[in-house]
Amino acid sequence: MVYVALLYEGVGQRLVRYEASNETDFFAKLNARFGCYVCLWFTEELIANNEKVHTQNPC
Repeated sequence: MVYVALLYEGVGQRLVRYEASNETDFFAKLNARFGCYVCLWFTEELIANNEKVHTQNPC
């Protein structure tokens, strides 16, 4: 799955996109890359029958 998140790093916002096997793996990648951040929202992009399906989640 591909996860997309809007992060705030204290200076500005950043839209990030990572491929991860699950939500836990996604947040582990964010923690490794950014350390200190606030996740404003995130979404999963699922591919089903060549169509993108979005599900949004609050952080």
